[in-house]
Order: sequence, then structure tokens, then C-alpha cells
Amino acid sequence: VNKRTQAAYREMSSVKFAWATPGDLATICYLAQYEDPPGVAHKIYLVHALVKGKGIQIILDGTESVFDMLDPEYKLILGRLRLLQ
Repeated sequence: VNKRTQAAYREMSSVKFAWATPGDLATICYLAQYEDPPGVAHKIYLVHALVKGKGIQIILDGTESVFDMLDPEYKLILGRLRLLQ
């Protein structure tokens, strides 16, 4: 986690949740990229959410070499976040 928190993220896009209402600022998700210290490229979903008055952060991280394989599973997880509300 320390390596990840010190990395410089490059935001690729924001992700909209189908279940989010317009103007909903309680949950935001970004798809970003970063390189770890050995120089391995990663793609990462960063989710910041407010659930029942408490802030949470969810990190879904994978190296670029396997991210396309992980992405469908990550999207399934992200799609189920509405269950937290």
C-alpha cells in the first residue's frame, strides 16, 4: 500500500455507476494508471464513497499485462457497490 500511495496517478477516465442518481457526489470512481518503483505499469480503479456517513476507499489494482483479464471481474465488483448503500 505504501508504494501505491506514493505513486503519481494519471487519470484515464471517471466511471459512472448505472445506479447513481444525477448529481450524486457520494461515490466517485476513477480509472487511472501508475508505475511502481521497478517500472511495472499498473491500471487501477480508485473508488471513494460515503456510506452511512463513513468514508471508504476501494482500490482494484492490476498490472497492465493482466488488466484486460481482470477488468470484467472488477466491473462486476464495481456494479455491486450499490448494495452498500
